[in-house]
Amino acid sequence: MTAIAHHCSNRTLRSALLFSFALAVPAAAAAEDKGDGKQVFQDQKCTKCHSAPGVKGGKKDLAGVGKRHDGAWIEGYLQKKKELDGKKHKKKFGGSDAELKAVAAWLASLK
Repeated sequence: MTAIAHHCSNRTLRSALLFSFALAVPAAAAAEDKGDGKQVFQDQKCTKCHSAPGVKGGKKDLAGVGKRHDGAWIEGYLQKKKELDGKKHKKKFGGSDAELKAVAAWLASLK
């Protein structure tokens, strides 16, 4: 391989790597957005009934919910698979599985 051909192939490889990195960064940012449980809480309109630390909303304050329940339990409750005081959650969670996990993890962190 000549020096010119070698230089061109390295340059092409670098360009391809930079291009794929440029595509990966926005995708990672979008994935992180779905992982923001507080934002999911707001986007899914949970604030119609609930408030939480740093989030204004309805009368049912979820501060400290993480002291009483872990993320797995909260996921089940939001899917109407678990009961609290003999009652299921009023509305089944309507977001994606990733959003459910994110909001449940965030709520579980409220201690």
